[in-house]
Amino acid sequence: MVTNAWYVAGFSPDFVRGRLHAPVVAGLPLVLWRTVDGDVVAYDGRCRHKRYPLLRSGGDLRCAYHGICYDQPGPCSPGSAPSTVLPRHPVTEKDGLVWVWPGAPGRAQRVAVPDTPEIPGWATVRSEPVEVAASSRLLVENLLDIRRSYPLHVRSLGGGTRIAMRLERRTIGGVETVKTVRRARDQQLPDVMRDWFGYDVVDREHTHHVLNPGLTRIELRVGPAGLGGEREKGYVLHHLHTPVAPGRLRWWWTVSCRSRELADRVADGIAWVIPEYRWAIEAQQSMLAHPERGHEDMPVKTDGAVVLLRRVFEHLERLEDEPDHAELARLRTGVTRC
Repeated sequence: MVTNAWYVAGFSPDFVRGRLHAPVVAGLPLVLWRTVDGDVVAYDGRCRHKRYPLLRSGGDLRCAYHGICYDQPGPCSPGSAPSTVLPRHPVTEKDGLVWVWPGAPGRAQRVAVPDTPEIPGWATVRSEPVEVAASSRLLVENLLDIRRSYPLHVRSLGGGTRIAMRLERRTIGGVETVKTVRRARDQQLPDVMRDWFGYDVVDREHTHHVLNPGLTRIELRVGPAGLGGEREKGYVLHHLHTPVAPGRLRWWWTVSCRSRELADRVADGIAWVIPEYRWAIEAQQSMLAHPERGHEDMPVKTDGAVVLLRRVFEHLERLEDEPDHAELARLRTGVTRC
């Protein structure tokens, strides 16, 4: 599990003043809230005494076990113990999303938060969080696996049509990304997409872009007489996949279109597909719990993006074990106060 990454903790409108959020992100229990100044902050959600969960009491964070208080900037209030501070974690609010960095705080400044301008800029429908008993990596791999449309999604998205794929690998904002691009001319759309767009035969471009371990951006563009004209339609679908613990994730998605009517139609269709994704990756996760006993995955021709993505994640996981020298220097200063 990658901890040194930006992950979505929720949507900006959900973080109202006075409301405490206590998510677990990449194995780390956190407390987040919006301050009186309007900023969202994040701290370790465990009391430094015996790791009891922290609650809000007035303007303070209070441990419900022994009553130890932590005031808003982080240190414990006068008269309480122990003499220490709560670790604070970087938070960034961008494009209507609240992102948190659960890993080594010193590394956050080297990695940019992904851009999602369509969420505030277009007509957007957002989901409620979906709790999934599977690894976030399995979800990302499923999103990149074009063969899954048939037979898994044949009733909801159609399937069986093969489109040549181009694979792109590049670094954006300090993060290695994986992108697939599929283009087709004079393609007949599946029934559900004909209902969405009102077209039968189109030119089509479909991209899947894993922008960081917590975000996959999918864009579909279609046009009956080529792309780029006035009749072009499409959507941008953002999958926000935040790991909770090994084998568990929290998942949001948003659909953004140029028109509210189209966004509503596409979102209704996507909502039918989400349970199929969930079923597929939870079933796969259950199989991973069994001993290997000589089993070896057999890649197929269209698995190029998935194989590359696994290498990217394996590289990020290796970096987890490397010491953060800036963080070690900060810890050596002994910053504790009461």
